[in-house]
Amino acid sequence: ALASMLDLPEEGDQMLTFTQVENFLDKGQAQADAVSTLEHRQSYNDAFKLICDGLFLAVSKDELRQEAIALLKGLATHVFYVVTSVRENITRVDSDGCDMESFHSENLIEDAFEAHNHILDGKMQPLKPFGSFRLTGPLESGVDPFVFNRSLADSFSDNSSRHTQLAATEVLDLFFELFQLSSCVDSRDGTKSNTDTTSSGGEIIFENLLSVFCEFCFSKAWNFKSGIMSAVLNLMNRMGLRWCKQYEVEVLHTALFLVKNAPNDMSLAGKESLKFFTQICWFFFEGPTSWKDSKTLIHDVLCPTRVHIRSESGENDHAIISEASLTLLLSELSSTSHLVRFAIRHALRLITRDTTTSLQTLLSKHTSSLKRLLFPRLLRTLPLPDQVAVIDALAYIVDRAPGLLPISDQNLLGFMSELLKMVSIADGEISDAGFSSVILIDKNGYAMSNSDEFKPKKKLQSHSSSVFLRNSFVLEDGSFEGRVVVPKELPLGVQLRVSTLLLFRALIRGFPDEFFDAGAQTQIGNIRPHVVSLLFRSLISEPVEAVAASSSTLHDALLLGVSGDCRGAEGSGTKSHRLPKELIQTCIRPILLHLRDHTKLTLCLLRGLSRLLALLSSWFNKTLGEKLLEHLHKFTEPDNIIAAQIWTPGDEPKVAAAIFDLFSLLPQAAQFVEALVKTTIRLEAVLPRYRPCELISPFREPLSKYLNRHCASASGFFLEEHRLGNPMYSDLFLDLLKRDESAPLRKYMSGRECTVMLLNVCFERPLAIIRSEKNSATPTGKTTSSSLAAYGINQWNSPSSQRKLEVVRQEIEMKHHYLSQKIKEETLLTKSNEIASSAADQPDTQVALQAARRAVERAKEDLNETRRAYTHEISKATFQVLPDKDSPTQRPMTTTALELQYQGFKIVEVLISHDSAYLPEHNDVVRGFRWLWRSRGRHYRLLHEEEMPPRYHSESLILAKFLTSYSKANPTDVDVLFDLIRIFLQPSSIDFSFVKQFLNDTVSEVLSSEQKCQVMQRFLTLLSSDGSDETKTLSLQ
Repeated sequence: ALASMLDLPEEGDQMLTFTQVENFLDKGQAQADAVSTLEHRQSYNDAFKLICDGLFLAVSKDELRQEAIALLKGLATHVFYVVTSVRENITRVDSDGCDMESFHSENLIEDAFEAHNHILDGKMQPLKPFGSFRLTGPLESGVDPFVFNRSLADSFSDNSSRHTQLAATEVLDLFFELFQLSSCVDSRDGTKSNTDTTSSGGEIIFENLLSVFCEFCFSKAWNFKSGIMSAVLNLMNRMGLRWCKQYEVEVLHTALFLVKNAPNDMSLAGKESLKFFTQICWFFFEGPTSWKDSKTLIHDVLCPTRVHIRSESGENDHAIISEASLTLLLSELSSTSHLVRFAIRHALRLITRDTTTSLQTLLSKHTSSLKRLLFPRLLRTLPLPDQVAVIDALAYIVDRAPGLLPISDQNLLGFMSELLKMVSIADGEISDAGFSSVILIDKNGYAMSNSDEFKPKKKLQSHSSSVFLRNSFVLEDGSFEGRVVVPKELPLGVQLRVSTLLLFRALIRGFPDEFFDAGAQTQIGNIRPHVVSLLFRSLISEPVEAVAASSSTLHDALLLGVSGDCRGAEGSGTKSHRLPKELIQTCIRPILLHLRDHTKLTLCLLRGLSRLLALLSSWFNKTLGEKLLEHLHKFTEPDNIIAAQIWTPGDEPKVAAAIFDLFSLLPQAAQFVEALVKTTIRLEAVLPRYRPCELISPFREPLSKYLNRHCASASGFFLEEHRLGNPMYSDLFLDLLKRDESAPLRKYMSGRECTVMLLNVCFERPLAIIRSEKNSATPTGKTTSSSLAAYGINQWNSPSSQRKLEVVRQEIEMKHHYLSQKIKEETLLTKSNEIASSAADQPDTQVALQAARRAVERAKEDLNETRRAYTHEISKATFQVLPDKDSPTQRPMTTTALELQYQGFKIVEVLISHDSAYLPEHNDVVRGFRWLWRSRGRHYRLLHEEEMPPRYHSESLILAKFLTSYSKANPTDVDVLFDLIRIFLQPSSIDFSFVKQFLNDTVSEVLSSEQKCQVMQRFLTLLSSDGSDETKTLSLQ
């Protein structure tokens, strides 16, 4: 009875002795004493924790910092040596308090990892405690030394004081120094053999510290986790991979939890957590060798625009990973968080070195668990987030490890059939009463329902507000290679369609022969036309991500669908294609039907058509371009377009720009250059009529894309005198040349053919004058107005001449006003005379009337004389503009010639700004510019700036910049330096100080000794010549 009451074990039939009862009662008293001791010990631990926290807090005070750090280092040293000296009294225990061996030690069998598996029913469970120890002997009744680690971790999480975190880092560094010192002593004394698996005192401290860090990653708020993550990485890097490998699953569990627990309304938290997870994975598994020492962008495997490159490897060279860690990763492959799914995919890429064979080998033992994960139940019964997650995970498995789930797998075929049925019903292609209660998502990402006759509802979002959807960002850090591009988070409805398209892209990539060659009566042959129809429908959907995914999938389908030797084509061939031509035509027909009427054009339709043209350009002829041009002309009548109220106000120019964008994809469309340029000018003229008005023309970018494909026709159109002389065309051409996307056009303009055309059109007149002056025997005499006119200088454009003409014009107005007054006086006197003559003779009235008439006549004569004088001055100006008959040229520089030369300068300036080697590679252009620089016409135009239109004042400035640019590229040509000196022979309102600075820097610093000798020889030759003294003086300077 006593045994049963005291819960003592009975030993057979022997009776319980008094001694046994007494011993048991003494043990109960000891337990009571132990409870009292634990309470006192807990109070000691609390006091010690408070002291440590206070010291770390004191570090933030300037007057206490040094003393506090000294005390903290002293405490850290004391704790380290206490733990090290009584290592035999510290026993590792599990979460139940039972003794255990070294954590994940190498002598444990492989199956023992499953004991630490953190997965239950396919879901990630809370982190199990580790790094716990039982203290016995002298440590049993004293203060727990591991309390110091918790205070240290608290200091790392304190983001309010930078000094506190720095102090915590110093203490951690001290731990590492003490550990290295003790390790050296143990190795020298031989106290620890290579086969000894018992953890040293220092390793125990670090194991407990890592456990506390992981615990705080779970328990602390997000704004306190940044310092903890840095501390974990610091600890792992200092301790090395061999030691950290014991805690691989625990650290991965913690890092994955941080990604999963990142708040949706804190984008920075998601970025930091994903960066930490990537750093942890790279630490344990590294990554592909192709990523090392590379700054290229690493896109996601499921990126819609990712090129189909499947990396194969003859060896299963994946990284070593425990089964517990792999199971942990696979359990979150179908997570409802897009950030977690990306993290898992990226981790598997690192583990498998981004190869498909390694991934298939790695996951071959988990095929059954993957099927349970991917096919839990009917797709229609899953919530929308789970649908997206499952489709996303399945797309990844089929794309990267097609051998795990063959296309003949019934689970996969049933899943795809159900998915195709759901999207087809949502798009209105078919109907099924069995789905009347199911919420479906259409191609635009909107929720649809059979009972509502497919009327658009409110778009489903993954969050309460779309503002919380994360944008794409790039992860880059020195701790891992490559620049990882994290895709943006999409609304769930859009992500569902994108993931669906990527799943079928993976299916076509992984099983091209089975997909295209399957018979029409088989399951694969039955779903094939529905897949192709889905791809074409998604081309004209609203979300750009869905359009990109469908375009990428169609590209692969058309490319892989080519049979035999035609596989290298772009998929445009129809005779040897395994997709029936009738099927493609059936899918294209709904898109082309909308092109008949401009009122049915939408941005989505035009964007999809552009993708279609890029894929199947040979299927269209020039009649499509003529129809599109006809639609463009409709938009030049804004009143009719606005009155129709077809598009949202402000979208009309965007629709026209989208039509423009199609011309760059049309085959053999060079004949539309003139029509498109003129249409652009007309559309830009009416652009302000569309409200709200675009600040920048939306038509120039698509026009530049079109001209880049037809450079010959574009250059031939613009490089004509009547167009280059017209600012309406020349300004447009210059703007198109400057655009970043116009590199092909600039390259063509830099060619030999266009260079000759440019010189003949823009510089033919001034160069002809220079040649005629060289061939003429007429000596240079005093310049006159008529001789200056040959160089485009009209003295009547000067301010003084204009003021003189203005004075004459004002005099004419005054005399005209005076004449009007006299005529009014005459009219009044005439009426008065008529009234007086009817009454009686009034001689005084007659006299006044005669005087008024004489005044009118004199005023008319003065006015006519002034007009003749003004006409004479105008005729003199016109006569002086005409060149002299004795002029060396009969073709003077007209305003048109000056404008062509100016436009030529601007074109060359644009080409030089994008290609610094343009001038050195075009000797004809350099020779022509040096002639222009030395020419008499440029010299005269610079002297007579007032007589020149302001637009052409920069001629000498532009030429000086050209020559300095050429001289920098060709320092051996020292003659250019002496040519540049000419600019200082006469004063000018333009600042040429940059030329002086260039000459000083070049002669003193740039030229070599041999080149300086050439300069001296050229200078001595100039001194002995008959040149002007001014030139010699400037050369000497």
